Amino acid sequence: MPQPTILRVARRDNRWHYILIPPGDLMLRHAAHPAVETEIETDLLQLLCGQMADAVHSANASAAQDGGQSRRLLQIGRALFATLFPADAALVRSHLANLTTPLLVLSDEREIPWETLFVANSEDPTGFLGLRTEVGRSLVSVHVPQIPVVRPHKRWRCLLIANPTGDLDANGEEVSQLERWFSERGFVCRMLSGEEATMEE
Repeated sequence: MPQPTILRVARRDNRWHYILIPPGDLMLRHAAHPAVETEIETDLLQLLCGQMADAVHSANASAAQDGGQSRRLLQIGRALFATLFPADAALVRSHLANLTTPLLVLSDEREIPWETLFVANSEDPTGFLGLRTEVGRSLVSVHVPQIPVVRPHKRWRCLLIANPTGDLDANGEEVSQLERWFSERGFVCRMLSGEEATMEE
């Protein structure tokens, strides 16, 4: 599977901050484009997310008959896309509309149905982001609880698991990059790969 483009999303009140990171930059060092900051109407966004959840639920409940549900999903998806990426976020809008790689969204926004953003200018039903490419999410919290860290050892240790099921071709390289990153920062690393990654180990 090709490496994903990464969209980092951060929010403070109604100010949203977007950064696009090119495929293959596992350590998130380089942004593909300048960071974009925009203002979003929080109430409108919450309303649209709720409407999309209702529309998806309704469509799943009566999958045999459309009854205009496809049109409703398209309209809400288009409104969500326009709300999340208004005119001053046109650069990100354009990139998402023309994406040729999978997309990984790094965000603390759990309620946004990123896959249902309708990114096409046409009425083509494949204009939904989740139908145009593979979309993954990684929740990133900016609120870290204050928990005391117990360190019985003088150095941090890290256990890395690589491709335990044997069906993730690119995973070995990703884990090797992580191992180098942790080792350079003084971690004692152990990597288990493939069949070595047993529960006992």
